[in-house]
Amino acid sequence: MFLFPYVDIVCLHNIMSTLKELRDVRLEKLEKLRELGINPYPAKSFRNTENIAVTERFEELHG
Repeated sequence: MFLFPYVDIVCLHNIMSTLKELRDVRLEKLEKLRELGINPYPAKSFRNTENIAVTERFEELHG
């Protein structure tokens, strides 16, 4: 049983192929980051701007 019964087999195959391609590209990018010594999922992050500063300057920053 399909979750979306109106999707035919060809369309479903195309969707799945596209999702696999997207996943493969993301995994390649992930591996490149790791090769560069970058942890793509760091336990900590840093903040260089306060939220209020971004909020106040939104139009200027957004363009």
